[in-house]
Amino acid sequence: DVVTTTEELNGQSELYTVTRPQNGESARITGYEIALTHVFENGFGFTANATVVDSNVKVDANSTQSFALEGLGDSQNLILFYEQDNWQARVAFNNREGFLRQLDNGFNGEPINTETFGQWDISASYDINENISVFVEGINITEEELVQTGRFANQIYSVEDNGSRYAVGLRGKF
Repeated sequence: DVVTTTEELNGQSELYTVTRPQNGESARITGYEIALTHVFENGFGFTANATVVDSNVKVDANSTQSFALEGLGDSQNLILFYEQDNWQARVAFNNREGFLRQLDNGFNGEPINTETFGQWDISASYDINENISVFVEGINITEEELVQTGRFANQIYSVEDNGSRYAVGLRGKF
């Protein structure tokens, strides 16, 4: 948790308002990940994985406060690839389910939630020889936006439109 308190620092007589992370309540986080990778004889293959997390937040029965854990969210990935001879190609879908990003936005004590976000990435390369290869890659090629909300889904906190990014290049090993 991030807590704001008034403190006397270094034995000085002035009081300072200090905001810093402090340990919160204890909690147990459990989860599992499942993954599968398979390569066919023709050079094609796939990797699929999913991560599922859960928390058992323990709150004192006499307390009127509860707490939440930031950053916990399920995720899934699917990658299709080709690797044979001098050629490599990859198409990937990466998805992260919605999660609590920040318990307190630092302004009015409201939470920041991140909505489910998935993006497609692609890449391909060709090895000219043992030391030099050419490549092309695209990140977030469908230009998905990262949306963060407040306590309710209709309270938009931010929308990040990073667009897609592309690169073409030459790699060398010496």
